[in-house]
Amino acid sequence: MNNREIHYRYAISYLFVAIISLLALAYYNVPNLVDKLSFALTLSSLLLAVLAIFYTIISSTKQDHQFLKLNETQSELKTSAIEIKNVSKNLNKFFSDVPQHFEKLDVKIDSLADMYTSPPPDPSSSDAIDESIEITEIKIDNFLLSKMIMKLQYPAMGVLYLFTQSYLKGENIEFSIFEELNIHSYEYGIGVLNGLQTTSLVGFKIHQDSIIPTRCNRLLCDELKNNLVGIQKVIDDKNRLALKNMIQSIDDRFA
Repeated sequence: MNNREIHYRYAISYLFVAIISLLALAYYNVPNLVDKLSFALTLSSLLLAVLAIFYTIISSTKQDHQFLKLNETQSELKTSAIEIKNVSKNLNKFFSDVPQHFEKLDVKIDSLADMYTSPPPDPSSSDAIDESIEITEIKIDNFLLSKMIMKLQYPAMGVLYLFTQSYLKGENIEFSIFEELNIHSYEYGIGVLNGLQTTSLVGFKIHQDSIIPTRCNRLLCDELKNNLVGIQKVIDDKNRLALKNMIQSIDDRFA
Protein backbone atom coordinates (compact mmCIF):
# COMPACT_ATOMS: atom_id res chain seq x y z
CA MET A 1 0.00 0.00 0.00
CA ASN A 2 1.52 3.38 -1.00
CA ASN A 3 1.40 6.67 0.89
CA ARG A 4 -1.30 8.15 -1.31
CA GLU A 5 -3.81 5.39 -0.45
CA ILE A 6 -3.03 5.77 3.27
CA HIS A 7 -3.70 9.52 3.07
CA TYR A 8 -6.98 8.86 1.21
CA ARG A 9 -8.15 6.53 3.97
CA TYR A 10 -7.21 9.02 6.70
CA ALA A 11 -9.07 11.79 4.87
CA ILE A 12 -12.21 9.69 4.42
CA SER A 13 -12.20 8.57 8.05
CA TYR A 14 -11.77 12.17 9.23
CA LEU A 15 -14.63 13.20 6.97
CA PHE A 16 -16.95 10.53 8.49
CA VAL A 17 -16.03 11.66 11.98
CA ALA A 18 -16.73 15.30 11.06
CA ILE A 19 -20.13 14.44 9.56
CA ILE A 20 -21.15 12.38 12.59
CA SER A 21 -20.00 15.17 14.92
CA LEU A 22 -21.96 17.80 13.01
CA LEU A 23 -25.11 15.63 13.06
CA ALA A 24 -24.71 15.03 16.78
CA LEU A 25 -24.24 18.75 17.50
CA ALA A 26 -27.17 19.70 15.27
CA TYR A 27 -29.66 17.23 16.71
CA TYR A 28 -28.51 16.59 20.27
CA ASN A 29 -31.13 18.95 21.66
CA VAL A 30 -34.04 17.92 19.41
CA PRO A 31 -37.03 16.76 21.45
CA ASN A 32 -38.55 13.32 20.68
CA LEU A 33 -35.71 12.50 18.31
CA VAL A 34 -35.95 8.82 19.16
CA ASP A 35 -39.67 8.76 18.40
CA LYS A 36 -39.11 10.52 15.11
CA LEU A 37 -36.40 8.08 14.15
CA SER A 38 -38.65 5.19 15.10
CA PHE A 39 -41.46 6.60 12.98
CA ALA A 40 -39.12 7.11 10.04
CA LEU A 41 -37.81 3.58 10.37
CA THR A 42 -41.34 2.19 10.62
CA LEU A 43 -42.43 4.16 7.54
CA SER A 44 -39.39 2.91 5.66
CA SER A 45 -40.19 -0.65 6.71
CA LEU A 46 -43.76 -0.31 5.47
CA LEU A 47 -42.56 1.13 2.18
CA LEU A 48 -40.06 -1.68 1.76
CA ALA A 49 -42.77 -4.23 2.62
CA VAL A 50 -45.11 -2.81 -0.05
CA LEU A 51 -42.29 -2.87 -2.58
CA ALA A 52 -41.51 -6.46 -1.58
CA ILE A 53 -45.16 -7.47 -2.11
CA PHE A 54 -45.23 -5.91 -5.59
CA TYR A 55 -41.92 -7.53 -6.44
CA THR A 56 -43.23 -10.90 -5.25
CA ILE A 57 -46.40 -10.53 -7.37
CA ILE A 58 -44.40 -9.59 -10.47
CA SER A 59 -41.93 -12.43 -9.92
CA SER A 60 -44.77 -14.88 -9.39
CA THR A 61 -46.42 -13.75 -12.64
CA LYS A 62 -43.17 -14.22 -14.54
CA GLN A 63 -42.67 -17.63 -12.98
CA ASP A 64 -46.21 -18.66 -13.95
CA HIS A 65 -45.58 -17.49 -17.51
CA GLN A 66 -42.33 -19.41 -17.66
CA PHE A 67 -44.07 -22.47 -16.20
CA LEU A 68 -46.73 -22.29 -18.91
CA LYS A 69 -44.01 -22.06 -21.56
CA LEU A 70 -42.29 -25.08 -20.05
CA ASN A 71 -45.55 -27.03 -20.17
CA GLU A 72 -46.13 -26.02 -23.80
CA THR A 73 -42.58 -26.99 -24.69
CA GLN A 74 -43.01 -30.33 -22.94
CA SER A 75 -46.26 -30.95 -24.80
CA GLU A 76 -44.62 -30.07 -28.13
CA LEU A 77 -41.73 -32.38 -27.32
CA LYS A 78 -44.16 -35.22 -26.61
CA THR A 79 -46.00 -34.55 -29.88
CA SER A 80 -42.72 -34.42 -31.79
CA ALA A 81 -41.61 -37.66 -30.17
CA ILE A 82 -44.86 -39.36 -31.24
CA GLU A 83 -44.50 -38.02 -34.80
CA ILE A 84 -40.88 -39.16 -34.97
CA LYS A 85 -41.95 -42.59 -33.73
CA ASN A 86 -44.67 -42.79 -36.41
CA VAL A 87 -42.24 -41.67 -39.10
CA SER A 88 -39.78 -44.29 -37.91
CA LYS A 89 -42.47 -46.97 -38.17
CA ASN A 90 -43.42 -45.81 -41.68
CA LEU A 91 -39.76 -45.82 -42.72
CA ASN A 92 -39.30 -49.32 -41.35
CA LYS A 93 -42.37 -50.48 -43.25
CA PHE A 94 -41.17 -48.73 -46.40
CA PHE A 95 -37.72 -50.28 -46.22
CA SER A 96 -39.25 -53.69 -45.59
CA ASP A 97 -41.44 -53.28 -48.70
CA VAL A 98 -38.65 -51.96 -50.94
CA PRO A 99 -37.25 -55.42 -51.85
CA GLN A 100 -40.70 -56.60 -52.94
CA HIS A 101 -41.15 -53.53 -55.13
CA PHE A 102 -37.77 -54.13 -56.73
CA GLU A 103 -38.70 -57.74 -57.40
CA LYS A 104 -41.91 -56.62 -59.12
CA LEU A 105 -39.94 -54.03 -61.08
CA ASP A 106 -37.47 -56.69 -62.19
CA VAL A 107 -40.35 -58.84 -63.45
CA LYS A 108 -41.82 -55.91 -65.40
CA ILE A 109 -38.42 -55.03 -66.88
CA ASP A 110 -37.91 -58.65 -67.92
CA SER A 111 -41.32 -58.78 -69.55
CA LEU A 112 -40.66 -55.50 -71.37
CA ALA A 113 -37.29 -56.81 -72.52
CA ASP A 114 -39.02 -59.94 -73.87
CA MET A 115 -41.39 -57.71 -75.80
CA TYR A 116 -38.46 -55.88 -77.39
CA THR A 117 -36.63 -59.05 -78.32
CA SER A 118 -39.56 -61.21 -79.40
CA PRO A 119 -40.02 -61.58 -83.20
CA PRO A 120 -43.16 -60.30 -84.93
CA PRO A 121 -46.09 -62.67 -84.90
CA ASP A 122 -46.86 -64.83 -87.89
CA PRO A 123 -50.38 -64.04 -89.17
CA SER A 124 -50.83 -67.69 -90.10
CA SER A 125 -49.98 -68.94 -86.61
CA SER A 126 -52.52 -70.13 -84.08
CA ASP A 127 -51.79 -67.12 -81.84
CA ALA A 128 -52.89 -64.74 -84.56
CA ILE A 129 -56.06 -66.73 -85.04
CA ASP A 130 -56.77 -66.60 -81.30
CA GLU A 131 -56.33 -62.84 -81.29
CA SER A 132 -58.82 -62.42 -84.15
CA ILE A 133 -61.27 -64.50 -82.16
CA GLU A 134 -60.76 -62.26 -79.12
CA ILE A 135 -61.77 -59.25 -81.20
CA THR A 136 -65.22 -60.69 -81.80
CA GLU A 137 -65.55 -61.70 -78.16
CA ILE A 138 -64.88 -58.25 -76.68
CA LYS A 139 -68.10 -56.42 -75.85
CA ILE A 140 -68.11 -52.63 -75.39
CA ASP A 141 -70.64 -50.00 -76.40
CA ASN A 142 -69.98 -46.55 -77.79
CA PHE A 143 -70.95 -44.84 -74.53
CA LEU A 144 -68.32 -46.69 -72.53
CA LEU A 145 -65.79 -46.14 -75.30
CA SER A 146 -66.46 -42.40 -75.36
CA LYS A 147 -66.20 -42.21 -71.57
CA MET A 148 -62.86 -44.02 -71.64
CA ILE A 149 -61.44 -41.80 -74.40
CA MET A 150 -62.52 -38.61 -72.58
CA LYS A 151 -60.35 -39.61 -69.61
CA LEU A 152 -57.20 -39.87 -71.74
CA GLN A 153 -54.65 -37.11 -72.09
CA TYR A 154 -54.56 -35.41 -75.48
CA PRO A 155 -51.19 -37.00 -76.47
CA ALA A 156 -52.63 -40.39 -75.39
CA MET A 157 -55.56 -39.80 -77.76
CA GLY A 158 -53.01 -39.24 -80.52
CA VAL A 159 -51.18 -42.44 -79.61
CA LEU A 160 -54.44 -44.43 -79.69
CA TYR A 161 -55.47 -42.91 -83.04
CA LEU A 162 -52.01 -43.65 -84.47
CA PHE A 163 -52.34 -47.25 -83.29
CA THR A 164 -55.79 -47.77 -84.82
CA GLN A 165 -54.73 -46.31 -88.18
CA SER A 166 -51.59 -48.42 -88.19
CA TYR A 167 -53.62 -51.53 -87.39
CA LEU A 168 -56.17 -50.80 -90.15
CA LYS A 169 -53.40 -50.18 -92.68
CA GLY A 170 -51.48 -53.27 -91.58
CA GLU A 171 -48.33 -51.25 -90.89
CA ASN A 172 -45.92 -51.20 -87.98
CA ILE A 173 -45.34 -48.09 -85.89
CA GLU A 174 -41.70 -47.18 -86.00
CA PHE A 175 -40.35 -45.35 -82.98
CA SER A 176 -39.29 -42.44 -85.19
CA ILE A 177 -42.93 -41.79 -86.15
CA PHE A 178 -43.67 -40.35 -82.69
CA GLU A 179 -41.02 -37.70 -83.12
CA GLU A 180 -41.96 -37.17 -86.76
CA LEU A 181 -45.63 -36.50 -85.88
CA ASN A 182 -44.75 -34.67 -82.65
CA ILE A 183 -46.74 -37.12 -80.51
CA HIS A 184 -44.74 -36.98 -77.30
CA SER A 185 -42.24 -39.92 -77.40
CA TYR A 186 -42.26 -43.61 -78.21
CA GLU A 187 -41.69 -44.43 -74.52
CA TYR A 188 -44.85 -42.52 -73.68
CA GLY A 189 -46.69 -44.31 -76.50
CA ILE A 190 -45.62 -47.72 -75.20
CA GLY A 191 -46.79 -46.77 -71.72
CA VAL A 192 -50.21 -45.68 -73.02
CA LEU A 193 -50.62 -48.86 -75.07
CA ASN A 194 -49.58 -51.00 -72.12
CA GLY A 195 -52.37 -49.44 -70.07
CA LEU A 196 -54.92 -49.93 -72.86
CA GLN A 197 -53.76 -53.51 -73.37
CA THR A 198 -55.04 -54.36 -69.90
CA THR A 199 -58.58 -53.56 -71.15
CA SER A 200 -58.15 -56.09 -74.00
CA LEU A 201 -59.08 -53.36 -76.49
CA VAL A 202 -55.64 -53.45 -78.09
CA GLY A 203 -52.73 -55.84 -78.36
CA PHE A 204 -49.22 -55.31 -79.64
CA LYS A 205 -45.67 -56.60 -79.78
CA ILE A 206 -42.38 -54.75 -79.85
CA HIS A 207 -39.67 -55.86 -82.24
CA GLN A 208 -36.43 -53.96 -82.72
CA ASP A 209 -37.50 -50.31 -83.15
CA SER A 210 -41.16 -50.82 -84.01
CA ILE A 211 -44.51 -51.37 -82.33
CA ILE A 212 -46.43 -54.16 -84.10
CA PRO A 213 -50.23 -53.96 -83.65
CA THR A 214 -51.71 -57.43 -83.19
CA ARG A 215 -55.22 -56.68 -81.97
CA CYS A 216 -57.66 -53.78 -81.99
CA ASN A 217 -61.30 -53.73 -81.00
CA ARG A 218 -63.50 -53.22 -84.05
CA LEU A 219 -65.69 -50.56 -82.41
CA LEU A 220 -62.56 -48.69 -81.33
CA CYS A 221 -61.23 -48.70 -84.88
CA ASP A 222 -64.57 -47.57 -86.34
CA GLU A 223 -65.64 -44.94 -83.80
CA LEU A 224 -62.42 -43.46 -82.43
CA LYS A 225 -62.17 -40.65 -84.96
CA ASN A 226 -65.84 -39.70 -84.46
CA ASN A 227 -65.24 -39.55 -80.72
CA LEU A 228 -62.14 -37.39 -81.18
CA VAL A 229 -64.08 -35.02 -83.43
CA GLY A 230 -66.75 -34.76 -80.74
CA ILE A 231 -64.13 -34.05 -78.09
CA GLN A 232 -62.77 -31.18 -80.17
CA LYS A 233 -66.15 -29.43 -79.88
CA VAL A 234 -66.04 -29.22 -76.07
CA ILE A 235 -62.40 -28.30 -75.34
CA ASP A 236 -60.63 -24.94 -75.45
CA ASP A 237 -59.24 -23.49 -78.67
CA LYS A 238 -55.59 -24.24 -77.92
CA ASN A 239 -56.13 -27.95 -77.20
CA ARG A 240 -58.69 -28.22 -80.03
CA LEU A 241 -56.13 -26.96 -82.54
CA ALA A 242 -53.39 -29.23 -81.17
CA LEU A 243 -55.64 -32.32 -81.28
CA LYS A 244 -56.91 -31.45 -84.76
CA ASN A 245 -53.38 -31.01 -86.13
CA MET A 246 -52.29 -34.27 -84.51
CA ILE A 247 -55.18 -36.21 -86.13
CA GLN A 248 -54.52 -34.54 -89.48
CA SER A 249 -50.81 -35.39 -89.40
CA ILE A 250 -51.65 -39.05 -88.65
CA ASP A 251 -54.19 -39.15 -91.51
CA ASP A 252 -51.59 -37.64 -93.85
CA ARG A 253 -49.01 -40.18 -92.70
CA PHE A 254 -51.27 -43.16 -93.52
CA ALA A 255 -53.01 -41.64 -96.56
